[in-house]
Amino acid sequence: MTSDIQKLPTGFGRLWTAQTISSLGDGVTHAALPLLALTLTRDPMALAVVTAAGTLPWLLFGVLGGALVDRWDRRRTMWVADAARAVLLAIPAAAAMLDILSIPLLAALAFLLGLGGLFFDTAATAYLPDLLRRDPTLLQRANSRLRGTQTAASGFAGPPAGSALLALGRAVPLLADAVSFAVSALLVRSLPPMPRPVPEARESLLHQARTGASYVFRDRLLLGLALRPAVGNVAFL
Repeated sequence: MTSDIQKLPTGFGRLWTAQTISSLGDGVTHAALPLLALTLTRDPMALAVVTAAGTLPWLLFGVLGGALVDRWDRRRTMWVADAARAVLLAIPAAAAMLDILSIPLLAALAFLLGLGGLFFDTAATAYLPDLLRRDPTLLQRANSRLRGTQTAASGFAGPPAGSALLALGRAVPLLADAVSFAVSALLVRSLPPMPRPVPEARESLLHQARTGASYVFRDRLLLGLALRPAVGNVAFL
């Protein structure tokens, strides 16, 4: 273990592990859901709907989700989001075992899992500066580790794992994903609590969301950082 990792607080290791496990579960689902849909239909539009449903929450509720996380306890938001996703996955797993899966069920599942991911990832990003006492050096090191493992788990390790698990049975990747979210929720719940954010008096949720969005659009650096991956995602997907 290098000296720079030793300087990070113990809580960061648990957060790092929880986010890695949660991201691995995301990767498993991203591969398994379209493949499960493929066992039900050969309609390319239906397959696209299942895939797109998982990212739709970010388009519809990304800004509002950030405003809500600013009002909620970040640690609680993370573990509740992952616990809810673990419970949610029991429904399609049971449907797969009973052979009553359907495209609408998979699309709804993808949407709700994406919504949980929105709240988890947003809360984790907001929780980290408080955990590290807003130390710029520690934040730089911690963010590099979180982003690196998140990308590797969700984009590299998760999809082939989801495909391999599906070969064992249609319910297997869903159950494995549920376990990953449950473990992540337990790890996050063990993290130290942080002071709950206090919103400005009489500020509505929509006003807070508009304020955050306008701040990004006025800052050329933040706007560029937001648009670059957005354009890349359109091309990639």
